[in-house]
Amino acid sequence: MFWRADGSAFDAQYTSHPIEEQGVVQDAVATLVDITQRREAQARALLRRTNALLESRVAQRTAELQASTAHLRELANHGETVREQERTRIAREIHDELGSLLVPRANTQGEPPEPCEMATSRPLPRTATPCSALQRQAAAQGQ
Repeated sequence: MFWRADGSAFDAQYTSHPIEEQGVVQDAVATLVDITQRREAQARALLRRTNALLESRVAQRTAELQASTAHLRELANHGETVREQERTRIAREIHDELGSLLVPRANTQGEPPEPCEMATSRPLPRTATPCSALQRQAAAQGQ
């Protein structure tokens, strides 16, 4: 590092060549070359390469993130589809089970079936409601 007359520092390349007479060094020629612009150009080139590398990494990681996000969306949609299918299956099962419990028995005398009779071995009293019949049926099955 060298200093200019105004006191500012600068990078310089220093070379020295001896002047010889009869094999004895008599003097030397020293050359100083200001290499500030060369160093600045090297720094700008390094900065451009580094910037290009970082831009490439950002683009790569952005693509990876977008792919991960798309995959997560697909998984979430699949999970929702499976959940809805399971809800539908359970609802159908409950519907079928309740329907089989609420289907009135066929009356052997040709009269219309009692509205509150369920598929049980004994008829329900006329004062029974479908809800109370279901409660009694559930209680009987629970014991």
